[in-house]
Amino acid sequence: MEFLRTYQLRAYSTKAGYRAIDAALERHRMLYNAALEERFAAWRSRVSEKTWTPAGLVDNGNYVSPFVGLKQQSRELTDLREDDRVWSGEERRLAIGTLQRVDEAFRRWSARRKDGLPGGRPRFRSASRFRTLQTSYCGSAWYRPVSPRQVIIRIKGLPDLELRPNRMLPPGKPKNLRITRRGRRLWVNLVFGVESEMLPQREKTGEVAGLDRGVNLLVATSDGESVPGLGDDPGGRIAKLDRKLARLRKLALKEGRAHWQATRRGKAIFRWDSGKPSYRYRKIKAQRDNLEHRRGIAKRNLLHQVSTDLIRRYDTLFVESLEVSKMSRSARGTVEEPGRNVRAKASLNRSILAQGWGALLNQLDYKAESAGKLVFPVPAPYTSMDCSRCGLRNDGKTPERVFTCAGCGQQIDRDYNAAINIRRRGMQLLAASPDSPNHLAGGPGECSTGEAKATPGPLRIPVRAGSSH
Repeated sequence: MEFLRTYQLRAYSTKAGYRAIDAALERHRMLYNAALEERFAAWRSRVSEKTWTPAGLVDNGNYVSPFVGLKQQSRELTDLREDDRVWSGEERRLAIGTLQRVDEAFRRWSARRKDGLPGGRPRFRSASRFRTLQTSYCGSAWYRPVSPRQVIIRIKGLPDLELRPNRMLPPGKPKNLRITRRGRRLWVNLVFGVESEMLPQREKTGEVAGLDRGVNLLVATSDGESVPGLGDDPGGRIAKLDRKLARLRKLALKEGRAHWQATRRGKAIFRWDSGKPSYRYRKIKAQRDNLEHRRGIAKRNLLHQVSTDLIRRYDTLFVESLEVSKMSRSARGTVEEPGRNVRAKASLNRSILAQGWGALLNQLDYKAESAGKLVFPVPAPYTSMDCSRCGLRNDGKTPERVFTCAGCGQQIDRDYNAAINIRRRGMQLLAASPDSPNHLAGGPGECSTGEAKATPGPLRIPVRAGSSH
């Protein structure tokens, strides 16, 4: 069985190379917006009352195609490459990759409209929201391994990019690649089809655990171990830079160098009169983006360490089936029905998103699949309100992080209590399944052995020097 694995590596180039990448990003951004506008023009023509003919749509005597798809825009790209020297000097599959992004965004929007689901239509991309060059597939001559520690990416029309892998890459050429500019750095994502397992098939440990993902604790296990939560802005460094940017915007408004522009939805957008912010604003903005990106790398590295350690130690992991997108939805409401406690809910949403619940579950899923382990989803309702000792359902209104049962009087950490309930509920559901593994011989009603701990201990995470994922 083949597994798709993405390896993200830092790319290095010259100063002229960075400028060439920026120019290519701007060129493909304009292509993206033009292709999206053509799709919308065809869509508006189809839904309006106009004259239909067997050949297509006629509007004021001009032929308008009723359907604009990827194939038609690819043919238009071929005509553009014949007339434009810049596009003809660039690899065609890069432009096809940009058109595929437009096609995917438009298809998803159409599917949501067809199913009656909420969601706005695809938006046009500004320079700050278009940072990736994507290919339709990877050419055989693009990927050139020089040594185990050096790889050259050579694509027509782009500068040579040097990769310095800190681990062995799979043999053969990648199936696809993406080039992303984040702040001052370049990154290349290589997608490989891997036949071998990422984690070796290990002997069964027979260990089973329930996992509770929280806000104060990243994860708590039913064995009484935990990992501290990740703050959304530890040290307040990003907030400090945000305040500097706010002062610069206020000064620009006062001096008449910027203005607020109203949108169709009634939201005001800050606009610079010259179209380009001041040098100091761009410098502080780059510092903020760089700091946020480095925090993201550290967060992803920690999640990889936690997920790898859990997969190595446990054969079966029970996790809550949570819909993070709905849990972190804004409580602002509408003009007719405004929401309540909007600021408190916004703070909770930031804390939920800072923990990386979805990323942790994705890592557990594919690592368990590679290692022959099992990650089993468990319904989440009332796992934090039921007592893990007597099963009494409490009201859950405990101001502290300690769960106190009104029936048996047990006092236990709230996350640890929820992890035990998740494990017990998962054992019951899995034991009732016909595909129940043989190592779950303890029965559906058993829980953690021994007396419940009041406070979870730290999770044993092996931290390797220089580890990066």
